[in-house]
Amino acid sequence: MKDELGRRLAGTRWLRGIGLASEGGDYHVKVNVEALTPEVRAAVPRQCGSVQVRIEAVGDLHAGGQEP
Repeated sequence: MKDELGRRLAGTRWLRGIGLASEGGDYHVKVNVEALTPEVRAAVPRQCGSVQVRIEAVGDLHAGGQEP
């Protein structure tokens, strides 16, 4: 599921990462994005197979938390 979603979203400038996460014992695919925009909402599905997909805006990511 995660790999399928990664292929689907590959090349988008706003994607920051895709991973598996759990909350309250429920697992979901988490898509980290720069900002939650209409483009992001249209591109990221609510589900991948039978697994829920959640989107989180994380801004720009920098190594070691350092600004460039």
